This record gives sequence, structure tokens and C-alpha cells, in this order.
Amino acid sequence: MKLNVLAVGCLFSVVAASPGFPQPPTVDTSKTQAAPAAAKSARVKSAGARLLTAATSSARTITTVKAGTIVQVLGSEREWLRVRVPGVQQEAFVLAADVELITGASTPASGTATRQVRPRVGVHAVLSFGQTSLTSAQSFDAVAGQHTKTTIGVGAEVVNLWKGLFAGAAYSPLSLDGEQVFVDGGSAEPSGIPVTTSVNSLDVVGGWRFTFKRPKPAPPKPGQKPPTKKSLAQTKGPQPPQKQPPQKQPPAKAAQPQATVPRFVPFVGGGLCMVMYKESSSDPASGEGVSGTASGFVLLGGAEYTVSRWVRVGGEFRYRAVNGVLGSAGVSQVYGENSVGGYAFGVRVAIGR
Repeated sequence: MKLNVLAVGCLFSVVAASPGFPQPPTVDTSKTQAAPAAAKSARVKSAGARLLTAATSSARTITTVKAGTIVQVLGSEREWLRVRVPGVQQEAFVLAADVELITGASTPASGTATRQVRPRVGVHAVLSFGQTSLTSAQSFDAVAGQHTKTTIGVGAEVVNLWKGLFAGAAYSPLSLDGEQVFVDGGSAEPSGIPVTTSVNSLDVVGGWRFTFKRPKPAPPKPGQKPPTKKSLAQTKGPQPPQKQPPQKQPPAKAAQPQATVPRFVPFVGGGLCMVMYKESSSDPASGEGVSGTASGFVLLGGAEYTVSRWVRVGGEFRYRAVNGVLGSAGVSQVYGENSVGGYAFGVRVAIGR
């Protein structure tokens, strides 16, 4: 009986090994790889990324997912990742270039995922240099012979309060030398008495800085490798062998995420403006001068260019709408002008981080 069982077993082994006998299916493990140990999940970064039934672009589309969707990574096959998506019953394949690993592990096509860092709050000292033109042109022309003068202003700003929000303050002094005038029959006549007119402005503003992200370098195409010395030698023909001493590569250090500094930053803003006006003279015959304080609003706009991490240069424009102090007497009453505001434009230099 034992000899019969042994004979039957040998006969079955010979038949199973024959070419015509159906063999069990084999799995090619060279293409499918397990997901990296550190990569448990990934975030979709392309809007409308396709989930396919197989690792090929011609496969059937199961569905599309929005950017920001979290998927679980199960494995990889060439430039494809095998994933499981919440709400989708079956496993799917997605292009590795359409997702980024949350843990920062490398994918076959997209490389290492980087973490965006929000810029920290910074303080800038600002120096401005430009022209200021007063709105009450006729009154100042009659007294000082001009209503436009070069001014130098100083200020400070706090940036990145929340995204592009900033706040600041600026002080801009202006002084005009002239002579007092008398009004006779509706016309202004010079008196020969020297007078100095001061129009000093203090602005407290807030606004928004518009930042533009720098373009990221294009990721390498799936399957594309950088050229090596061996491949270049094959394209140029046979080359004599060259021996090079082995070089020790230093251990790679993990890149620390850093906030990028935008180069070109336009900005707009507005706020409150206070103007301190004063007329003074060293001549006792001048009498009591006019002085006072008026408030209004200011609008501003401009742009900056980052020269270095600490220095930024640019230009700006300010419009101050401030009424008061003038218009109740003297030459300003004759011309019907009561504004101590005006326009200012020039260059600015900001120092700080």
C-alpha cells in the first residue's frame, strides 16, 4: 500500500512540472514597492488630481480629488503611488507629482516635500526723500513765493502682523521762508517783514503689502536621471579609462525650512494725519503769528524692492486731506483756501527684518 501511494505522488510531480500543466500566477515584485516607512500619508497638491484603477494614464478614472485632500500611501509603482482615499471603496493609483508626502519623505517623481514657513513679524526704520506740494498754492505762493519744497521724512513700520498687514507712523517736517503780506482791496501786498511758515505732518497708518511667491523649479520628468560621466562617455565614443581617487561624501544634513523674502512688494494704506502749522518771525513788528493744529486723513501707495535681507528701497506717494487753521483771516481768506494738506512723493529706504 505504501508503494502505491509513493508511485502516485511521483507521477503527480512529473505531470505538474510538464509545460502543458497550468502554473500558478507569479507576481513581479520588481515594479511594485512598499511605501517608505516614514510615509504614512500624503497631501494632494494638484487641483482635480485623477485617481485611476491602474498605474497607467490610460486606465479608467475612478474619481478626481481636490487639492489639499489627505490620502494614505500604500505603495509605489514607477511614477505612480498606490493610495487609499477616504470615501472611495477601492484602492487607486495617482501620479506622484500630484501629491506631496506629509512626513517629508521622497517620492519617485516629486522629490522632498518642503514645509512653508510664515514670515515673522518685523520692524523697519524708514527714511524718505522727495517733494511735498501744498494744496493752498496761492496763499503760500503769496507769502513764501513757492508751495512745493523738498522734504525729508522719518518713520517706522511693523510688517507681517497678519499675512500682508502692516502698521506704521511717519513724521515729515516742511519749512518755508518768506515775508508777511497785507491785504489791500482784495489783493496781497508784501510788507517786508520776514516770516517762517512751518507745516509739519504726522501720519499714523495701516495697510496691506502684496507678496508674490517665487516660481518653483520644475520637477524632473518621471524616469529621468541626471547625466553621469559614464553616459556622457558612451555618447562621445570610447574614452581612455581614468582613475580617480575615492571621495568621501559628507553626510547629508536635513534642510531647515526658511521663510522666503519676496523681492518686489507693492503696498497700499491709509490712516489719520495731524498737521501742526505755525507762522513765526524775528521782527517785533510782525505781531502775533498764526498757529494751530488740524487733523484729517492720509492715503498712501508704493512699492519696495528687496536689496538684501536688511535693506529695501522703493518709492511711495501720499495724499493728505487736512482742513483748518487757514482761511479765517489774512491772505488765505482772500483766496478762499483753508487746507494745510497736500501731495508728497519720493523715494524711501527701509532698514530692518
